[in-house]
Amino acid sequence: MNKEEMVSLLKAYFQQKTSAYALDMAFLYGSWAGGGYPNMESDVDVAVLFRGEMPEDKAFVSDGEVEGTKRGSVTVRS
Repeated sequence: MNKEEMVSLLKAYFQQKTSAYALDMAFLYGSWAGGGYPNMESDVDVAVLFRGEMPEDKAFVSDGEVEGTKRGSVTVRS
C-alpha cells in the first residue's frame, strides 16, 4: 500500500464517523505522512480534532476497523 492509498482509506473512514462523533478534522502524521519509510507493519498515526468536548461514553475505539490496514489497537490520548 502506498501513501495515497492509505490517505484514501483514512478519508473514507473518518468521513463515515464525522457526524456521529462531531469530528472537525483528522491529521495523518508519522511515517505514513512523509519523511519515513512506511510498510504494512508500520503503525498509522492520526490526530483527531473534535468540534467540542466528547463525553467518555461517546469516545470511539478502533481495532483495525479501517479495511485494508493491519489489525491493531488504537491508543486514545487527550
